[in-house]
Amino acid sequence: MSDGQAYYDGLIGQGYTPEQATQYTQQYYAGFQPAVAQVAAVAEFQVEQTHVAEVAQEYGVSPTQLVDTARHFDANADQILQQSELQATAMQMTSTVAPTAPAPMAAAPMAAAPMAAAPMAAPPGMAAPPGMAAPPGMAAPPGMAAPMMAGAPMGGMGMMPAPAASGGGDPLGYVAVACIVLTLVFSVMGLFMDSWLTEGDAAGGRMSMGLTSMTIDCDELNETSKASCASFGYILLLEDMEKTLEAEEEPDEIPTSNSGSIDDFCSNTETFATAFIEGFGGTIDDEAKEEFQTCYDTASAGSTGGYILWGATIAALAGVVLIAFNIFGIGALPVDTQKFGFIAGVAAGALTGIAVLVWYLMLPSEGDMSSGMNVWLTIAGSLTGIAAGILTKLKGNPSA
Repeated sequence: MSDGQAYYDGLIGQGYTPEQATQYTQQYYAGFQPAVAQVAAVAEFQVEQTHVAEVAQEYGVSPTQLVDTARHFDANADQILQQSELQATAMQMTSTVAPTAPAPMAAAPMAAAPMAAAPMAAPPGMAAPPGMAAPPGMAAPPGMAAPMMAGAPMGGMGMMPAPAASGGGDPLGYVAVACIVLTLVFSVMGLFMDSWLTEGDAAGGRMSMGLTSMTIDCDELNETSKASCASFGYILLLEDMEKTLEAEEEPDEIPTSNSGSIDDFCSNTETFATAFIEGFGGTIDDEAKEEFQTCYDTASAGSTGGYILWGATIAALAGVVLIAFNIFGIGALPVDTQKFGFIAGVAAGALTGIAVLVWYLMLPSEGDMSSGMNVWLTIAGSLTGIAAGILTKLKGNPSA
């Protein structure tokens, strides 16, 4: 490698643009032209313009020069200019003395051995870069030190900072991961917990409904009422009431809290009430039929909302993987994790909200149960899912 090329490479290593490095090198090595660049052209690099603008504004450098110089700071040689690499470039550019008037600094030793020849007197106005042997006929200018070679310590500044590892992103990126995890947790809770509708008095006990299941809890009643409540709850929530009662499979000790599906409860309630009324010679009137239909409509609303919420849960699970891989800089997936993480997060949040809305609109107006904890948690999951997608789009890692 020629002395001129070595000097040029040293300037590039400090953060000078190729144009600046060429101009400054030609002051000492007349007619110097840099060797063919070993890095790809700017057009071949992937870069997020939003990150370029943010870093350029933060460090007060030209966005065009920032991108052009950052090619030489592509630490992992993946032709993707990550935000951490842009920041390392801008930091080095702003900590480097301008080539037209560099500030005095201690001469840095060359990585290679200096030339044996002693410097000769320089022509007026010409100077050799300090820290390396002067070419024939040149000497270092008084009070001026040229930029060091790449890898040499800068006087009073320490070693040049290495580019940060991929994945050291904005703290809001970690908020995106937390948000999508909450969406997944709340959607799973909505699928399996019986706290969408609650009623304080069901055969003397407490009734709570999920999307497809329900629970009748008699624990808070006195012993006499508890036995009656538990018996009704056990019978009405049997999967096949008639078959179980005919087989006399009723346990010796009935649990005080019984759970089952809403569909079984509606069917068993209608069967039990019909048998009871007709047993005394009566008939089922329209009011009773409306009450049975209200129960079936509630079950239908829960089933439909549940199907949608299952879709939201799958989207949230995909979002957790994509967003976590993006924020932590894990490049194991052959997809654009920022783009698809954004889509998965927003889809999970939107589907979660739609599930609640459809369930609510399908509920019969005749019901007198009140909304439970799962309704509000699922709505919160909708908001966190959308927030996770947006934060991934704005603060994610475009290269992961």
